Amino acid sequence: MIVGASGIDAAILVVDAHEGWMPQTEEHFQIIELLNVQFAIIALTKVDLVDQNQLRVVENNIRERLKDTLFHNAPLVRVSTLKNIGIEQLKLEIQKLISQMKAKRDIQKPRL
Repeated sequence: MIVGASGIDAAILVVDAHEGWMPQTEEHFQIIELLNVQFAIIALTKVDLVDQNQLRVVENNIRERLKDTLFHNAPLVRVSTLKNIGIEQLKLEIQKLISQMKAKRDIQKPRL
């Protein structure tokens, strides 16, 4: 995994709407920053299990955590796989992100 990690161009940071920003979320976020990942999407999952007030609280907490980072304007998509909420929006955000990216490495060259 370490060898492949240097080639990461983008990330989807997954946050459970019921749990919010957890210690493992923070660890994953710090790894993304250490790897100098330039693009990210925030997927707020299990949105079908919480009310609108809880969603707003969690979203505000996420935005507060990201406010002084490269990802302060990262798209945040509400998702529920069980109820098929936000899946198409997530796909659209991935397509937008890909159109903005430039590969970090020459993908025409062989790699080990």
